[in-house]
Amino acid sequence: MVVAGPGVNECSNDADCVPPPPPSPSPSPMPLDLKSEFLPWPKQFFSSNETAGATVRVTNVGGTKSAATTVGLWPTGAPLPVCPGSPQTPPAGQSYVVSELAPGASTDISISFNVGLTPGTFTAYAYVIPACNQPDASWPNNQSGGVTYTVSARAWFETIAGDVGAKSRVQVSQTPPAGRYQTSYLMAANPIDTSVAVDPGGWWTNSYTPLLIPAGGAYQYLADRFLAAAKKNPQPEVGGHCTIPAGVSTGLKYCAVNGRFQDGTAPKGSSVWFIDGNLLIEKNLQLAPEDTIVFVVKGDITLKTEVTRADGIYITNGNFRDTTDDATILGAQLIMRGGVVARTTTLNRKLGGACGAICNNVTDPAEQITFEPKYLVQLAPLLGSPSISWKEVAP
Repeated sequence: MVVAGPGVNECSNDADCVPPPPPSPSPSPMPLDLKSEFLPWPKQFFSSNETAGATVRVTNVGGTKSAATTVGLWPTGAPLPVCPGSPQTPPAGQSYVVSELAPGASTDISISFNVGLTPGTFTAYAYVIPACNQPDASWPNNQSGGVTYTVSARAWFETIAGDVGAKSRVQVSQTPPAGRYQTSYLMAANPIDTSVAVDPGGWWTNSYTPLLIPAGGAYQYLADRFLAAAKKNPQPEVGGHCTIPAGVSTGLKYCAVNGRFQDGTAPKGSSVWFIDGNLLIEKNLQLAPEDTIVFVVKGDITLKTEVTRADGIYITNGNFRDTTDDATILGAQLIMRGGVVARTTTLNRKLGGACGAICNNVTDPAEQITFEPKYLVQLAPLLGSPSISWKEVAP
């Protein structure tokens, strides 16, 4: 017989003598895990220099209270942090304080930034704990999803010592700053948009309906008088176009197909080119002070976006365009010394990209066209001079 007593387990056999299970360990707390995400943006289309505003929500999806930290905003993306090994400092002014967060808690952070002067489409990201200095359990959700937004630039043109005229509306998407004007002389259009600035010392006429150029267009007016003479001096065609050559080039010239300037060295002398196709300016065309050139074009005239200087008088029976196409519009300022006469005009250029020191669409014109009186004098032997008559009247 076995007598049970203190400290003695009573059991009938060894199989019944099983020790009690050890106590269950206390569960470990879930680690820290902060997550950032953008709330829907109020707008995603902006004009240059506009301020964008949005909200970033930071949530503690872990089980440990977080210490105070920051969330950074990268308005145009990289370089973003890649924690835990690659912290990054947010762009200037784009670090926002995030207070302590208990597990399951969240906070909404208002962010704002200037979208800048360069047009284009960009993607913004937020990142919480960009210094990588807390033991976050899951770093990938510290980075928000990207939000894409678009910046469209508004631009303006400026003429110096010349007039601006149109059979229909004249308008600009960006009004010039104080003291700068579309023209300091004469503006005539139907109508003149309120965005347009005319020097108070100049003249303007709104709802202008008379002809600004001869009926049939400037091309036809000049062709009727000088095309036959120009055809006596046809220019060679290579690859379906005539090349505007460097070197001395004087007198009336004729091109039966498209014309192209691609040399980069401007012609010398005074010449007038009649072109029965289109004209493409691919390189800068900068004339010496004593030289002049006039293009009288039956088709369209296009200046490639990379062209930053185009001297001469450009007359077209079609459209004058100062960008390669409607998509390639960002470039440096275009300087022209001469003038433009066109049936339609497309000034699409916006300052942006590799545009150098002059790159502010608010303060700087995308096109600056200066009329030079030398054309009135040096072309007289080729195109004649306007007749002037005097009449004596009684006082």
